[in-house]
Amino acid sequence: MTTERLTPLPHLVKSIRSRNWNLSGALMEWVDNSLQHGRAKNIAIYIGNGENIAILDDGVGIDDINRVFTLGDASAYGDLSQIGQYGVGATDAMIFLGEKSTVETVRDKRKHKMTVDWMGVEESGNGRCATPAPASPPRRAMSALRFWSPACFRSRS
Repeated sequence: MTTERLTPLPHLVKSIRSRNWNLSGALMEWVDNSLQHGRAKNIAIYIGNGENIAILDDGVGIDDINRVFTLGDASAYGDLSQIGQYGVGATDAMIFLGEKSTVETVRDKRKHKMTVDWMGVEESGNGRCATPAPASPPRRAMSALRFWSPACFRSRS
């Protein structure tokens, strides 16, 4: 018997984008992750002229960058004391916050960066629009998230 990993169909991205999220709720999801999982002491949120949003923290970094972009992939699954036990909130918030999302993280002196074009996922029909970036020299532990064309600044149809 063979098994395959189930990948949500691209129309799920459109469904998530059309939910009743708001800017503060989506940002708080990422702040919670920075504090709870990343053990960040400092978090900065930058909103740039309605074109982009960036969230930066000084936490320990993300252990698996792919997990951030995968719906339902939770590191705390089954731990009832954790708010993020189902692995959907941060990804939902990311999809809502921008048509394109970039996550850059340094953990254990290794830097990782990945960008997903969520509109491309919707339009491609195959769900494959992630672009890993080449590794660059590591810095101190941190995470940075950037969202372009934030949904909260667009009119909804």
